[in-house]
Amino acid sequence: MPSLPPPGTTVRGLIVTTLGSQGVDAHEVRGECVLGGLSRLGLFRSQFRAVAVASDTGRSFKELKRVRMDILPSRIIEDALRVHGQPRERQPDRDVHDRHLAVLAAYCDVLYVDKRTSEDFRRAMHKEPRLKGLVGEIAKAADFDALLGHS
Repeated sequence: MPSLPPPGTTVRGLIVTTLGSQGVDAHEVRGECVLGGLSRLGLFRSQFRAVAVASDTGRSFKELKRVRMDILPSRIIEDALRVHGQPRERQPDRDVHDRHLAVLAAYCDVLYVDKRTSEDFRRAMHKEPRLKGLVGEIAKAADFDALLGHS
């Protein structure tokens, strides 16, 4: 059962405590912030905490926290696809996998995707100038046979 906050806890206090456990500092939770943006920052910081613990970067979590989300190629791609991609009522499992793989587009020459993800990239590339030069070729392939035919 989830634990309840102590009596008298304000909404801001609850948000600061919850996001603080993910690495977001109290001064970063400001009145003009949107909860969705703070949640994305919390997830991003949680991922960096895992990197600091699990890898041999020689960097502390405190140092890694200074990296801004908007400079990482994978984050730029992820945000562009989220904002400019096709709206979907329900996201099937295969779309989740496609999105996870799509953020790797900055790190490969050709990324093979299905037609939905290809359309998402087309829309994002048209509307997000930061993707130009960041993303290589996006090629459609419905199955492995289509991959073998692409040269």
